[in-house]
Amino acid sequence: MTLNSTIPKLGARNTKQRTAVVEVLRDMDKFASVKEIFGELQQRKEKVGLTTVYRTLQSLAEIPDLAHQGVIKLTLDT
Repeated sequence: MTLNSTIPKLGARNTKQRTAVVEVLRDMDKFASVKEIFGELQQRKEKVGLTTVYRTLQSLAEIPDLAHQGVIKLTLDT
């Protein structure tokens, strides 16, 4: 499964907020920090909290096909 296929199942359920994060990732053509992803969501007028962005990225990182194929790489801001 890749980000270009259907939205992966994240946690107990997929929400509008999680879907918005995945859509931003699909549209980005370069590495982006969590804060950059969050900023893009704000520009799109999506009501997604910073914590939701972090949790969604963590969920994506835990999907074996995505993490092992290098489709995503999670780097936490400090």
